[in-house]
Amino acid sequence: MDAQPTPTFSALIRIGQIITFALIQGLILIAAVMTYLTLSSADQRETVAQELAAEEREPAGAGDLVLPGIATAFTAISLAAAFFLPPTIRKAAVQRFRAEQPGGFTVPDGDDPIEGPMRYLSGGDQAARIVTSAIFEGVGVMGSILMMLQGDLLFLIFPAIGIAGIASQFPTLTKVQDWMRQIANQPASLPS
Repeated sequence: MDAQPTPTFSALIRIGQIITFALIQGLILIAAVMTYLTLSSADQRETVAQELAAEEREPAGAGDLVLPGIATAFTAISLAAAFFLPPTIRKAAVQRFRAEQPGGFTVPDGDDPIEGPMRYLSGGDQAARIVTSAIFEGVGVMGSILMMLQGDLLFLIFPAIGIAGIASQFPTLTKVQDWMRQIANQPASLPS
């Protein structure tokens, strides 16, 4: 059985870029479809609203704030998770890397193969970016669903937040190398 070729550093970065683009594209598609469905059913809602207006209705109450409250709370929790989870994932990767390679190391160039303990650093960074992107994707999908349920296009702010959050995780060779340089310049005794 032939051994798999070792991927280069730039190939791993490219995989991360493809994943990021796919997540953004998926979120845009979901938001667009849900927006279309929301707008196409607006006529039906208007007819129902006119019928209800003919009858005496209760004034707006706290029930009108339930979905916006859910969206806001979910987004706040997600942003907190997106802030705290990536450093935890990266720290675990650095600890695993240092356990196998306690001395210094050279930050890889784009054409360098990623093998041995270096896989932990590159994999940890990529995992942190993917997890953070998934959290932001959840915010966007949740906003799209609530927009459709409520019939309010204002909920499109949540897919916009999701797209911006995912885009902020877009990996580049320079970003990942800069992070690795920080690790290389830290003494092994310091937490990462």
